[in-house]
Amino acid sequence: IGIESGSASVLRSMKKSPDLEPVRIAARMLNKVGFYWGAYFVFGTPEETPESIQETLRFIEEIDPPFVTVARYSPIPGTSFYLQLEEAGRIHPDIDWSCETNQRLSTDYTLRMSPDEFEPIMREVSSQMMARNDAKSAQLGAHDGRLKPT
Repeated sequence: IGIESGSASVLRSMKKSPDLEPVRIAARMLNKVGFYWGAYFVFGTPEETPESIQETLRFIEEIDPPFVTVARYSPIPGTSFYLQLEEAGRIHPDIDWSCETNQRLSTDYTLRMSPDEFEPIMREVSSQMMARNDAKSAQLGAHDGRLKPT
């Protein structure tokens, strides 16, 4: 499920509904019946802050998905975020878009944090989510005969 963020302000900046209640309801239903599902979150949009990252991490714990995918924001040419970043001088004119990816750790498009502030937060978030996914897999595997930890 592409939730993107647990922060209403970040969702608004992405021109998405800031109402997370439908996600809460769906997560409760999926978890109640034991459905294995994944939640997708993007970190590092231009409007991201340390506080919005913490909101998203709290939201992840609240909805308790069996698996979390974490990606880094990557601008798409022509979008409003791209134009905002271009105007702020954050888009290098010679960027090779064939190499740009939401998993690339060397890119940072936040405008509310410096790269020196964002990078360690992003490394910590990635590490937390990897550990969380491993723990959830082990937990589910112990209780569900269909999932066998290796």
